[in-house]
Amino acid sequence: MVVLGIVGFLYPKIQPTDYSKITQLEQQVGDLSLKVSQNTDAFGAISIPSAPYLFQTTLSAAISSTENSMVLVNGTLKDGTSLTGYQCFTVDTGTALAEYICGTASGTAITGLLRGINPLNPAATSTALAFAHRRGADVRISDFPILQVLKRLNDGTDSFPSRISLDSTIATSTFTTYNLVNKQYVDGVALQGAPTATGSTPGLLQIATRTDLSNGTAQSGAYTLVPSNAYFAYTPQNATSVPVSNASGKIAQGWLDLTQPWTFTGNVTHSATSTLAASPTAPLNLRGVDYSFPSSQGGATTTLINNGSGALTWGSLPGIAAATTTMGQVDLTLNATTVVASLTFTPSTAQRLLLNGGARVFNTTNAGDCYFAYTVDNAATTTIAGFKYGAGQDGTQNLSFNYLTNQVSAAQHTLKLLIYPVVGGCTITLTNPFAQNYLHILYMNN
Repeated sequence: MVVLGIVGFLYPKIQPTDYSKITQLEQQVGDLSLKVSQNTDAFGAISIPSAPYLFQTTLSAAISSTENSMVLVNGTLKDGTSLTGYQCFTVDTGTALAEYICGTASGTAITGLLRGINPLNPAATSTALAFAHRRGADVRISDFPILQVLKRLNDGTDSFPSRISLDSTIATSTFTTYNLVNKQYVDGVALQGAPTATGSTPGLLQIATRTDLSNGTAQSGAYTLVPSNAYFAYTPQNATSVPVSNASGKIAQGWLDLTQPWTFTGNVTHSATSTLAASPTAPLNLRGVDYSFPSSQGGATTTLINNGSGALTWGSLPGIAAATTTMGQVDLTLNATTVVASLTFTPSTAQRLLLNGGARVFNTTNAGDCYFAYTVDNAATTTIAGFKYGAGQDGTQNLSFNYLTNQVSAAQHTLKLLIYPVVGGCTITLTNPFAQNYLHILYMNN
């Protein structure tokens, strides 16, 4: 009952026997919803039909309401040129079957037809506006749909299918706030107006070249230069790169030129084994003096011997005295010779002896000079060193010596150290025993 009521409402004047009319009406109602073809912007975003004047002809053959091609009797314009390109036609003008059709023309052949063009939107079609046309039907090119296409393009409903250019004679200086401008003008002002970027001002920047980066160039013209991320790497990539630390905050060793000399002004601490060449071609320089070391380890009890030019070699270690003595306090009287130290030693080979000693001496008179001397095996006394006070001067004197003796044989010997007056005599007291007064003997291998 509900269905019948709706049908009766829609078709109150149609007799039950007029089923064909009902079917036709249903089809027309359904088609009145405009269909936008897949070529949606046929006139807006793809192409605009041309509109040659005074073109009129007829159909060479009949077409149905769904045909997508048609053939014209004449395909030549007034100037004798052939009809080509995208064109729009009015078929059966001034009749109930009038239809606007668009397609691609090549002489008399029109293909790729859009049928039933909507009167307000030339991009839309409807089967309700498409009709069958007889052979000999009037065909002409009229102002529609070209005028509607241009209207929709200019009011922004559709987009222009091609680039729009301004005449080159239009001076860019004449542009005002709401004028359309050309690309040349936009390119010219794209980098204008903004300040140059600095450490405190945001603004325009320019990517530096690798040469700029290497030379430390800060600006190129008015623009501040910044390096590209491509220049940064953990390991060296090319001649101009910027080092970046890894996750541990370390940079790769490859960034350092290890063939160059290095100068350290502070302390250097090595916590691992350090390898130094210290060779004749790459000597070790200590306080301005070059030293080259042997290329192999020396034997036990050997020592490094300098040849006087910094070339070190392994050699025998000089012997050390069998004993070292400390001189006690001794008082000397005038014209007396006093032994202040005595050492017994036995070198393994014939040796020269290096005597090293010293004493803090208090001289009570100024009558003469007092000297160190030594004797080996009670042989002749040999003077080592001395001191002298001038007239009327008494006081304390530090007396020290280093003395190389003649060679002694490989046997036991006794060496005695003496202090004795030479002229006029003197009175001496050795002070500060066990601190200032001593005697050492070193064996020498030559």
